[in-house]
Amino acid sequence: MYRLRTVIETSALRLAIERNLEGGYSLYSGRLAALRTYLASIPQRAMHSLKEHEAILVAVRSADVNAATTLLAKHIGHTSLNYETGVGAKWSPAS
Repeated sequence: MYRLRTVIETSALRLAIERNLEGGYSLYSGRLAALRTYLASIPQRAMHSLKEHEAILVAVRSADVNAATTLLAKHIGHTSLNYETGVGAKWSPAS
């Protein structure tokens, strides 16, 4: 499942038109890799993330820009929350 999520995220990135998005992704790819590893240990969160990826891809394939944008924004928000409450909290200098 880890590899599948990586392929989905990479595919979505390649579909992005904004070059800034690609540059921004490279800044966070290490954190996302850590998050994927963390989520792999929590099947419920991993499945939720995978379902979000699938919904984003369906919207992109359907050329539904509004749905894809909305779903991607929600997924990024969930990703940030998962990182802050999981990986970030676990590995922060304060802990």
